[in-house]
Order: sequence, then structure tokens, then C-alpha cells
Amino acid sequence: MKAQRCVFGAFTAVVMVMLGACGQGSAEQGKYSALPEPCDLVDDGTAQQLVGSTASESGPSAPTMNGESASCSWEFDAEDVPGQGGRYRRTLSVEVILYKNTDQGSSVENAESSFQTSMEQSNGSALSGVGEEAFWRFETPTLTRGGTLSFRDSNLVVNVVYQGDDVNASGKAQSMTEAGAKKGALDAAKAIVGHI
Repeated sequence: MKAQRCVFGAFTAVVMVMLGACGQGSAEQGKYSALPEPCDLVDDGTAQQLVGSTASESGPSAPTMNGESASCSWEFDAEDVPGQGGRYRRTLSVEVILYKNTDQGSSVENAESSFQTSMEQSNGSALSGVGEEAFWRFETPTLTRGGTLSFRDSNLVVNVVYQGDDVNASGKAQSMTEAGAKKGALDAAKAIVGHI
């Protein structure tokens, strides 16, 4: 009788271990364990194409204390558009946010929840073609026009801000159009996907 109790106890222990392992594997784990270097996500060619041939790089910013976010930006700022006069400026900024496992959920679940909240609060429009999910919003402040493209890949969220001026057919500076801002941000986002 004693031997039977021992066997049953051992069997129960094995089952509990197996169930525990299954429970741990049920939550989807993110594929990113460390924060990517934001300045390495946009190559020089893409930065020059979107911002300007003499774009200056600023960053990366120091990661937050918990190592969950960092940013980098590229800027071209000219007092005069060649031959026309007037200021010309363009900027491209990239922010990366890493989500980790918490008591509230897995890293992927936390990223999904935060991303959906940001999309709803921004009134952005869903966008396809980059990441697992993405959205776009265009902003028209008084001084600078541009937009933000946000996308999520697993447990990583990337915010791409592209804004500034365009040059029209006459060579004069004008506010960036939504179509131009959206195309530029999407080009940058696709380049980033290739580097993460």
C-alpha cells in the first residue's frame, strides 16, 4: 500500500510539472529581448533621400531607465532654398519602444494593448504593408506639417515622425502635403523593418 502511494505521488508530480510547462508556453512570447539601436535602423541612403544630402543625425537618445525606449532623429535645416529665398527644413525621427512580460500579460499582449490604445486616442487610420499592424496620422500645426506612422512587430513598437517642407515645381519651399509625408514615413518604416 505504501508503494502504491509513492507511485501515485510521483505520477501526480510529473503531471503538475507538465501542466505548468504548458501554462508557461501558452502566452505568446515576443521575439525582441533587447532594444534595437534607433540610429542603426535607418541607413544613410534613406535618411539622405528623405531629409537631405547634408542631413545631420542626432541621437540616439539615452534609453529610459528601464531600457524600454530610445529615439534618433535626422534633420536638414537651410535658411534659404537655393535661388529662391525662404527657410527649408525637414526632419525624420524614429522612436522604438520595447515591451516586456509583466503580471498583466506577455510582452506581445502588452505591446498590442498599448498600440491599440495609442491608435484610438490619436484617431489614426489603419495602414497595411508594414509590421503586424500599423496606423497613420497627419498633423497640421502652425509651423510644421507632417505625420506619424506607428507600427508594431511582435513586442516592439516603432513611431516614425516625418515632417517639414517640400519644394514645388518652381523650386520654392511649401508645406509638406499629406501624400508626401505619408510616402516618406512609409519608406522609412519599410527600411526600418529590414534592419530590426
